[in-house]
Amino acid sequence: MKNNKFERENIVWTNLELKKLIEDENSCVKLVRAKKHLGLLPYHLNDLNASLKESMKGFLYCYDRELGGSLLAFQKGKLLTNYGDLMGDSPFIHIDIEADFYIFQPKIGKPLKGVVNKVAPNHIGLLVHKGFNASIPKPFGNDKEWIGNTLSIDQEVAFTPTIINFNSKCPYIRGTLNESEYNFKHPKKIVPKIEFESEEEQVKRDNDSEEEEPDERDKDSEEEELVEQEEEEEEEEEGEQESEQEKETNKKILTKIKKEIKEEMQEETQAEIQENKRTEKKGKKESKKRKQREEVDEGEQEIDKRKKRRIS
Repeated sequence: MKNNKFERENIVWTNLELKKLIEDENSCVKLVRAKKHLGLLPYHLNDLNASLKESMKGFLYCYDRELGGSLLAFQKGKLLTNYGDLMGDSPFIHIDIEADFYIFQPKIGKPLKGVVNKVAPNHIGLLVHKGFNASIPKPFGNDKEWIGNTLSIDQEVAFTPTIINFNSKCPYIRGTLNESEYNFKHPKKIVPKIEFESEEEQVKRDNDSEEEEPDERDKDSEEEELVEQEEEEEEEEEGEQESEQEKETNKKILTKIKKEIKEEMQEETQAEIQENKRTEKKGKKESKKRKQREEVDEGEQEIDKRKKRRIS
């Protein structure tokens, strides 16, 4: 479990990938701008920006009731206040942040896509959105015709969730393969089509392919790839600029929090010193009164002794 958690925390999403997930209706991923409550330890104040990201990584790929789904990724986080709350003797500093949360909200009956990561005799294991596990059990009495027998590792397939359980930290997803929509990735493996050519046709086809210029589709695909790369680079530059601004803002907030903590400690120290002075002054007064009472008692005792002597 620890290894799986460590791997999930180190999953990286580019801005372009997240954008495609939001645009894809069948991804079941939703973008939400929401608030989140965090508890930081005092040593986190040394690097607030890094500590916030590290704390948020612990929520990745886990179900969150407040957000209504499992957290896939987060961006553009910022503090909502310059102050942190301390409660009793707890060392945690309670703060609120706001960020863009990418929430995975699968629903029963709504198609999903997954990548095959395990092929077993009785079921197929899928990986959804790089970190969520899904299981496709083999149906009974249909071993030969089951389409799962033709699948291979790292193959992308479509399936429909039939059972989703959010009681565990990471959701449990179980489903069935969509055989009608399956051909989108590896149609040749499922419906093999073999055409026989004569030697003359084969030679003619080879010669034509050598003389042909690059297909327009290849040009279009290359242009699309270049456009996507440019968009991704622009988004990365914007993200870097935003992260720099976040670092400067968090640095100012950190300095202010440290200053406030120092002032509070100085006030508490001054209060303790004044209290000690009051206690010391009060003790001196009481000792002085005690000494005066002792002197009065001694004087009364001396008077009594003198009276007894006169009588005798």
